[in-house]
Amino acid sequence: MARNPFSELERLFDRMESQFEGQASFGSTVAVDVVDEDDQFVVEAELPGFEAGDLELTYSEGRLSIVAEREEHVEADYVRSERKHAVERTVRLPEPVDADAIDADLDDRGVLRVTLPKEAPAEAGKRIEIGE
Repeated sequence: MARNPFSELERLFDRMESQFEGQASFGSTVAVDVVDEDDQFVVEAELPGFEAGDLELTYSEGRLSIVAEREEHVEADYVRSERKHAVERTVRLPEPVDADAIDADLDDRGVLRVTLPKEAPAEAGKRIEIGE
């Protein structure tokens, strides 16, 4: 197999992109772990204080986006408020996934677990018949 002359440049762009990944438009980000389990990726995100109804998950073009937004309680006269009411994170996955088979659960500790099954590899080859 021939070596891709642009592979080093592609790795550099991937590293640069990862430095800016997760920059939230709301001013906050979400801590995530991404695990490659051979046949699927598992993304776990820490979202304490958010409920399933506060979350919006989307997958498009190799990226999983997590947006969490909840009502801000304004009844109190805060002396200090550091709890985030809106956070966002986008995670780029290194391989294509089966978008129709993505599953997500939020546990009672506020940990979101998203399983993203990898796409089945294409057939190694196909026999081509020659017409007469």
